[in-house]
Amino acid sequence: MKKLNLLFTALMLVCCIGTAKAEEVYIDGIIYDVVTKAKVATVISGSNYSGDIVIPSEITYYDVIYSVTSIGDAAFSGCSGLTNVTIGIGVENIGSEAFAKCENLTDVYCLATSVPSTHSGAFNESYPEYMTLHVPEEAINSYKATAPWSSFGTVVTLNGGDYTNVINVPAKAVLVTSNNDTINISCSLDGESVAVYTTAGTFIATTTIENGTATVATGLSKGSVAIVNIADKSIKVIVD
Repeated sequence: MKKLNLLFTALMLVCCIGTAKAEEVYIDGIIYDVVTKAKVATVISGSNYSGDIVIPSEITYYDVIYSVTSIGDAAFSGCSGLTNVTIGIGVENIGSEAFAKCENLTDVYCLATSVPSTHSGAFNESYPEYMTLHVPEEAINSYKATAPWSSFGTVVTLNGGDYTNVINVPAKAVLVTSNNDTINISCSLDGESVAVYTTAGTFIATTTIENGTATVATGLSKGSVAIVNIADKSIKVIVD
């Protein structure tokens, strides 16, 4: 009888451990399955995502940091309002139909220097041949040679880890780069206000363009993404 009780207790412990190690959480508009013991998180389905989505390299839940390593099966499937996706540098796996039927998706920014293991049907019915894929310069040839990334119509670099972009404003050109935690803006829009936010919408700082330049110290860690608003335009910048 004692052996049976011990066996029953052991089985109960195994069941408890199995059910307690994973939990669904909602952070900054994205649903994750977090594994408490391994400190990893997977993006999962369950929300009608739209607009620009940034999948970070890590999330914090109850003061514990979890590495975002996977995008689960059908995580964004059917999200027709999705237009831009940024995939964090730590993502290693992307599941079946993760971005299927996202017919309005135009740009995918994948920050991983090692091409994530990606299901061949991850972009089914999303017409990647009409999309632009933005990847680290040192990995661009690997992405071009690896399905389904090789099916993207245009593949360009992130210029060594930065987003260095020129955005259009009336009769002007704006160049935005990053160096350490500092964002640098060069343009001829003297007097124009610049505001910088996190991807969660948290205000960081504001400044004004003077003599063709402006500088903002973000305090963000390397690999973070900031949103820079200039002249009614928004641009994503990776902090180098």
